[in-house]
Amino acid sequence: MAFTMRSCANAPSTRQSPASIAALLLVALVSTGCADHSSEFGFELQGVQTRVTGQELRVSLDQKVKLSPDAREALENGVPLYIEIQADLETSSKQSSSTQRFEIRYMPLSDHYQLSSGQPQYSRTFPRLRHVLAELSEIELTLPLVDVPQGNYVLSVRSRLEKQKLPAPMRLPAWFSPNWQHDSGWQSWPVNIPAAT
Repeated sequence: MAFTMRSCANAPSTRQSPASIAALLLVALVSTGCADHSSEFGFELQGVQTRVTGQELRVSLDQKVKLSPDAREALENGVPLYIEIQADLETSSKQSSSTQRFEIRYMPLSDHYQLSSGQPQYSRTFPRLRHVLAELSEIELTLPLVDVPQGNYVLSVRSRLEKQKLPAPMRLPAWFSPNWQHDSGWQSWPVNIPAAT
């Protein structure tokens, strides 16, 4: 299923106050020592479909995206979350890659959520967070196939929350807290590239 894009006007950005960041930092520190609830959230790659169009490999990705309570709380307190999806095709001569990045932001004035990306330019608003996560469950990436010969290859895909883009006081606790582990890890699928016609 293709990843369709519709543009809309961006809502005013929100800023988190130092007090809210401090509160979130405390939550993250406390969560580090709590029970691991990773089975209740995270990113899970469930499958890919590929097709060759001209000199491009189109990858349709199905994934399950569920945020932890800590990530949801941070989002609702004005901290934007950034998600990165990577796809790499290893060939004999080089690597063909594609990366898609998304930003999720809560807009308290309208009580809506905004999903945006700059690759390509894309922005939509949703009334519920579950609608944003559903939109992220089906993504299409395009990898260039210039000078890639016919043959069998391995496609590797990864989906993760970019913790390095969290506010500075939250980064260190997030790296160690099990409640901030949103990473599918690299998963691989075989891909056949047919002879050019």
